[in-house]
Parts: sequence; structure tokens; C-alpha cells
Amino acid sequence: MTPGSIQTSIGNVRSLLRAAGVDLTGYDTSRALGVPERNRDGTKLPFPDERFDELLVRAYEMDPGMYHSIKMQRLLGLRGLEALMSGPSIERWIDEIQYLHSVHVTSGTKGGRPRFTDILHGRATETQVALREAMEYLQHNKHLIQGKGGDLESARNRYHALARKLDMTGEFAPHSLRYAWACEKARELIDLGLGRREILSFLSTCLGHGESRGRWIKQVYIAGVVHLLPRPTRLARRLYKLLQKLDRVQTEET
Repeated sequence: MTPGSIQTSIGNVRSLLRAAGVDLTGYDTSRALGVPERNRDGTKLPFPDERFDELLVRAYEMDPGMYHSIKMQRLLGLRGLEALMSGPSIERWIDEIQYLHSVHVTSGTKGGRPRFTDILHGRATETQVALREAMEYLQHNKHLIQGKGGDLESARNRYHALARKLDMTGEFAPHSLRYAWACEKARELIDLGLGRREILSFLSTCLGHGESRGRWIKQVYIAGVVHLLPRPTRLARRLYKLLQKLDRVQTEET
């Protein structure tokens, strides 16, 4: 297991123990447990639109369910597992987009934490069409992607196998679709006139990392468009430094 996977697993166990009322004093951080540090630098790049259009054609020919999965990942910033488990939520999402301009992601989320994810307003119609196509596909298929065993684990294995066949590896692995969503959403928020801190906090929340993880969003997801963010005022810089300290504490805890 990679350090990141170990930290995620430890975080899940810690959440369960806390919910059960277990006192974790002295064992409430990854550092205290001797878990190795993970590299916080981004290892992916935003998936280029021109390459993604060609990818969708190949994905549909290979497995229409994969086509629907990666399209939703790109349009909504979903993780792969969230897309795989989205079936029961899609009809609700169609209504939520119309009235809330966001979707409530509840299945497959990291740590089981639900969140609201804002849509890309420049792609609102495209997103509605994509969700309706996925819902229509599910009327004739039990799941978006069906593995040999018929369970979630085999579906995940098939998803990753299809991703490899589509050359979605390395810098342009499926997770890079979230990077592309984040960069495009960042540009929308900049155009709306939001401040630097508000943009980072909003993106972090939509991606499921919590509102105080703005530093990580800047470092990882939107590294290519950080120079477009508005420059912070002196007061904002002081507040941001305080948030960075809080972020470091929370990072150690999770």
C-alpha cells in the first residue's frame, strides 16, 4: 500500500473508533502512529479537452458504461468510485441541477462523507444531457459497469482494466478528470469576481476535501491556473496563514 492509501485506511478506522466512543489520545494523528509521510504534490495533469473528446469515442465503442462513467467524472468532478455508484442518484441529480445548480454526492465518497458539488455552469445543458443518457442506459443495464462477479469489487476491477486499455494512466489517469473539472471551475469562479480564499475554499468543498484544504487544492488540482487567481490583500494573507496552520493540523489527523 502507498502512504496515501495507508493514511486513508487509518483515517477510516479512526472515524469508526471515534464514533464508537474510543479515546484516541496519543494515537489521533498519522505521525503518532508512525504512518509514513505522503507526497502532497500532484501527480496528475488536467485531462485535455481535445484528447478527452477522442477518448469518449473509444470508450463508447469499448463499453458504453465506461463512456457514461468518465463523462460524469469530467462534468461533475467525481472520483471513479463515485461515478460507479452513482446509479441510484442520477435521477435525483437531474432535478438538483435544475433547482440547485449542484448535485448531492452520497455514494462512494471518501470516508463516507457526502457533499454538494457545483456544476460547471458553462456546461449545464451538456451535464443534463449526459445524466439523462446515463439514466436511459441504466434502464436496460443493472449498473454502469458490470464486472464478472456482479459485485462492486469486480466492477471496480473492470473499470480500472478499461482505463488501462484506454491509455488512461500516469499523468492522465482517471483522477486527472477531477483536475480538469477543478481548473475549469476555478476559471468560472474567477470570472464571477470571487476572492482567492473563497475560490480555494469552494473548490475544496466541492471536491470533498473540506473547506480548509485550499492550500492543497492550489498545490495539486489547479496548479496550472493558480496565476489567474486574484492576489490576496494583506488581511487575507494573514487569515490564509492561520488557515494553513489549521490545514497542517488537520492533515496530520487524517
